[in-house]
Amino acid sequence: KEVGVSSSSRSLCNARYKYLRHLGDTGKRGQGNEQLKAPSGACLIKATNQLVVCDKNNHRLVVLDATSFAYICQMGDTGTDGPGNEQFNRPWSVCFNEADNELIACDFNNHRMVVYECFESGSPGGAAAAAAGSG
Repeated sequence: KEVGVSSSSRSLCNARYKYLRHLGDTGKRGQGNEQLKAPSGACLIKATNQLVVCDKNNHRLVVLDATSFAYICQMGDTGTDGPGNEQFNRPWSVCFNEADNELIACDFNNHRMVVYECFESGSPGGAAAAAAGSG
């Protein structure tokens, strides 16, 4: 038995993978809707087939269609950090709480976790619209 490797991780490591697609220009950072600058985490929202990506150095969360990677919306101002409820300072990771329909983001340089209630059937796009309307 290998030390430090559980049987579940060993089976994952032995799985075969096939490259499907990527988002952004490899080796080139950007601020466009379909560009990233140091992505640091992502989560899948199964109910809406959306992928939420922490675009750390653009200070935003980007919401994409999980199948095509097409841009849907974003939370935060591209390239502008800040402490407001609609702003991030290097978001690091994100997860979705299906039970309570909440998107939870770790906002690294603001030293906080931010929780958004999602609307429109679990869509973070609804949460972004709601957050933008509250300020």
